[in-house]
Amino acid sequence: EALQLAHLQTPADEAFPQISNANGVVIEQIVAFEDFTVQRIFLEPGAKVTCELGQQYGLLMGVSGQVACEGVLIDAEQAVLFPASANCVSVTNAQQINAVMLLARPV
Repeated sequence: EALQLAHLQTPADEAFPQISNANGVVIEQIVAFEDFTVQRIFLEPGAKVTCELGQQYGLLMGVSGQVACEGVLIDAEQAVLFPASANCVSVTNAQQINAVMLLARPV
């Protein structure tokens, strides 16, 4: 009887808040804690985005595809730590497939 009342399907995931969507770049807010924030960045082929670090360090992590960031290629499951002195970094998807990355930084 209890099995007939049970809900076996998981609820649909809620969409993350979208910060921007322009020129082949979509940025979503994944988490916003008191100490740090994480954004997911989708880049279409040929798209470019400038990540403002605001005199804080930043950690850029590849999720899928490959991007070029300040002359460094970042593949899925690779990461680059930027010092606070970087202030902002430019990221480009020069591949023919979409790329996804995460940007974590202090608030």
